[in-house]
Amino acid sequence: MPFGTASLIRETPACVPSPSEEQNDQVAGHSREQAVYPGRIPTLGGLSKRPAGGEGNAFVENESRGRDPAETDVETLRQTKEMFLQLAENIREALFVVTPNPSRMAYVNPAYEEVFGRPRQELYQQANAWIDSVEPQSRPLVLSVFEQSLQGVATEVECRLIRPDGSVRLVHIRSFPVQDSRGKLGRVAVIAEDITDSNRAMEEIAAAKVTASATKQEKREFLANIDHEIRTSMNGIVGMTDLLLNTTLNPEQLEYVQIAKTSADSLLMALRNLLKFFA
Repeated sequence: MPFGTASLIRETPACVPSPSEEQNDQVAGHSREQAVYPGRIPTLGGLSKRPAGGEGNAFVENESRGRDPAETDVETLRQTKEMFLQLAENIREALFVVTPNPSRMAYVNPAYEEVFGRPRQELYQQANAWIDSVEPQSRPLVLSVFEQSLQGVATEVECRLIRPDGSVRLVHIRSFPVQDSRGKLGRVAVIAEDITDSNRAMEEIAAAKVTASATKQEKREFLANIDHEIRTSMNGIVGMTDLLLNTTLNPEQLEYVQIAKTSADSLLMALRNLLKFFA
């Protein structure tokens, strides 16, 4: 055996087989397919599919995109903020968010101008400027409730607002604390709902019920009066016909009296049914 060949054999470990042409083709194929399908993971037997779900799937997806987990958190926070703005700026209730210490307006939605009739920019300059819209006799109570909300207490109060144009609106104001990541009071959310129209509708319904009740009572009284007046007269007619029937009458007179009594009895029956129907 030539010396060069023997040396080559001794230097090659017996436990490590030399790669065959087929394996070399597979490795080369892995590189080509990984370029075409970057989401798959190369294995010795071929390309494995992406995991079906769970944390492994999220890891592979992040790795395939080359995105840092911190960047994912920032993106999630951005999407959450956009969703909040879409909701807050399209509701009909006035919403403003206040930082308690120091008291500063963090956000005011567009509905504030519709409910209070004042520009929302004034709240960014002075956080409690909305108090000026509250009717004077209710301001001490509303201010007291607002101070409680800045201490992290959930509150509710109803009061009247006087808009710059002189119109008066009834509002229901409620607040609730918003805690930060450490569990401490971070912000206070205040929602003011204009309940003028709904309150007026409830008052109209209540008034309609009272009117309906009064009308029903009047109808009862009217029917009772009719029943008394007609029955009294008819009882007199029936009584007189009974007396006539007990006297001596010729056949023609008897026939007339019996017809009168039958008619009176029928009229009393009809009156009874009519009153029962309208009662």
